[in-house]
Amino acid sequence: MLGTQDGKLYKLYTREREQLISLGKSGALGFSYLVKQPLRKKAPLPAIIISDHSGNTLNEESYTKLPKLKCISVSCQYDGKAVVQRNSKTEYIYKLSGEEHLTIDELSFGTEIHFYQGCDYIRSIRFEQETVNMDVMLLDAVLVKKLSSCSGPMIPVTHAVGSFVSKFSKYPQTQKWLCMALRRGEISRTALNLLRKTIQNNPGRDNDD
Repeated sequence: MLGTQDGKLYKLYTREREQLISLGKSGALGFSYLVKQPLRKKAPLPAIIISDHSGNTLNEESYTKLPKLKCISVSCQYDGKAVVQRNSKTEYIYKLSGEEHLTIDELSFGTEIHFYQGCDYIRSIRFEQETVNMDVMLLDAVLVKKLSSCSGPMIPVTHAVGSFVSKFSKYPQTQKWLCMALRRGEISRTALNLLRKTIQNNPGRDNDD
């Protein structure tokens, strides 16, 4: 409640129903009723659609790969803003206009963007480099050392052996060693058996293929 003379804001504590009387110099100016009602109304948050250069929708909050051309397109229903942060520091604030598309470019790892509609926070998206698993790095180094020490009869490299490269996507040193073997066109039988055993038993290998 606002005081007209001093401009102060007053807070009234009421029960379920209260009557207010407005007074002036000549007496009562009017009557008002305050009725307490539960605020049970709910409304869905407005949608913000984020897509890459190819039109693919980005629904996740975190990505370990940068989008094509390092840019995203944003569309929303209402006016708002996009706050761009790099390494937790605000770098730029874009204005969002309802029913219009906004392109945010020059994205890099460490970028996080917070989206607001009016004063309401809607969602975020961030791009961060995939953390390297130290256990996998150690296994990679040990495996390369074992492969390099393998001896025995050499056999031609087949297409099946070439398919092993994709299965070691998380083992960069092993991939490099295997690619060198493919270029030579031959591999020791002992090394081949070791690679097969690793693919079968190693829980850290890439199972996506």
